[in-house]
Amino acid sequence: MIARQPRKRRRTRRVPALAWLAILAGALLVLGHAGPARADGDPASDELIAQNVFYPYSSPVSPRAQRQLNAEVTTAHRDGLFLKIALIARPSDLGSITALYGSPQRYAQFLDTELSLNRKIPLLVVMRAGFGTEGLPAALQRAVLDTRPPGSGTGTSLTSAASSAVSKFDSLLAAGHAGRASAGRSSGASTRMILLLALILAALVVGGLLIVSRVLSPPGA
Repeated sequence: MIARQPRKRRRTRRVPALAWLAILAGALLVLGHAGPARADGDPASDELIAQNVFYPYSSPVSPRAQRQLNAEVTTAHRDGLFLKIALIARPSDLGSITALYGSPQRYAQFLDTELSLNRKIPLLVVMRAGFGTEGLPAALQRAVLDTRPPGSGTGTSLTSAASSAVSKFDSLLAAGHAGRASAGRSSGASTRMILLLALILAALVVGGLLIVSRVLSPPGA
């Protein structure tokens, strides 16, 4: 009678705990920054990292009005003014810093600390109370002072007031009357985002390499 050979116990290839931790950390960081801006302390400072205009959550703006303002901002960028605009209709649009509602200049200063690094980014804040600015050349600052404030706190009124101001910017820039309009594209928030993405990528790469090396290692190694 032929004796049965004992079956070799199949070795289970376990993913190292470090790899799981790296993957989990990367996933949590991605989810934390991919979530809605509403959950953040200041929605506008988050959204303005990737776009040029923050439109209010609390008061919708028509697509047509958005297209017009976006086109005017694009023209300003083409002429060297890398403008960012925040339209704040209600305190809820400020997230956790509702104390700054009604104080557009103070909020513009707050945004400046969030978005600027070594060079100021031109900012325009529009609230029912009026305008707030940072980093604008003197001629454009005067144009803001000459622009009629919003008649109300609706998204439509805020967008219209912003369009009036940016239209003046575009005319001054085209005529060469804005002085040194160009401002640095660098921003502290953008730099932080790049570093964060680099850390996420590094964590995922390390985790992937650990998994691959574990899977490819011979049994018993």
